Amino acid sequence: MRAKESEKFFPVSRDDIALLVNKRQRIDRIFGNWLRELNVTFRFFQEKFNVSRLPTIFMTGGSTMFAGLDNFLSEYFETSCFSFNPLNEIPLAKKIDARLLAKGPAFAACVGLLAK
Repeated sequence: MRAKESEKFFPVSRDDIALLVNKRQRIDRIFGNWLRELNVTFRFFQEKFNVSRLPTIFMTGGSTMFAGLDNFLSEYFETSCFSFNPLNEIPLAKKIDARLLAKGPAFAACVGLLAK
């Protein structure tokens, strides 16, 4: 969890690209299989439903803690990608501690089960 919050894996700005080139092999080892699986899954979706372009991707869970992942996936899959934070949809969200509110996407599954 600390690595997700503190270490950069995906470029957030153009300056980050130069810094992350040296970490390319490490990033490929960590995320390579995952990206290939996502690619296969999304291509299957496109073929099954006969769509040329993916719809918007909404990310939930702990992966949303990776800074820049939404921008990276938007460019990688050529579609818009957003982090879904269910806590923002709660009427009293302004009363929730800011640090907890920022981690809302990690709680999406729990909030969904509670709402059901």
